[in-house]
Parts: sequence; structure tokens; C-alpha cells
Amino acid sequence: MKPKMTIEESILDSLADGCESIKQIEEYLSYLTVKFDRKLLRQVVLELMENKLIRISEPPSQGKIEFENLNDDQIFDFWFELTTKGYSVWEKIET
Repeated sequence: MKPKMTIEESILDSLADGCESIKQIEEYLSYLTVKFDRKLLRQVVLELMENKLIRISEPPSQGKIEFENLNDDQIFDFWFELTTKGYSVWEKIET
């Protein structure tokens, strides 16, 4: 039996085929039955950005600080994509 992906790995996996919104990432995590809440998701997304594994693709003028300071309803306007480093990490995930 293959090990279940972590929330970090699951988020990277959700972005492997292209940009996704927070809502789409949430739906993918639910599909995979990953346990999370909005606070944890925000924290992990920020960590992945800090580690340069993902970046904000839309809106292009917004950055990590803007994302960090928004309320939960406002973060749905953000879309994310893998960086080259993130894609390299994703390729090594065992699913």
C-alpha cells in the first residue's frame, strides 16, 4: 500500500498540471481526503511560497504579503502555480 501524501505534497500535486485557485486546491484536497481547514491551508501555502515551491500567478501584482493579510473570503481571488523548484520536488513524490 502506498503512503498517503502529505498536505504539502497534495498541494504540489494539485498544481502539477497548471495554475489552480485556492478553491480548486481545496476541492482536490477534499477529493484526496486530506484533513485540513482554511487556516492550515493558508499556512501551508505560505510555507510553500516561502520555500519557493509555488508562486502566485494571479493576480500578478499581488505577493505573499498581500495574500497573508487578506481574510478567508478574499483569498479565493488568488491562483497559484509550481515554480521550477516545486516541479522538481513534485516529480519525486511517490503516489
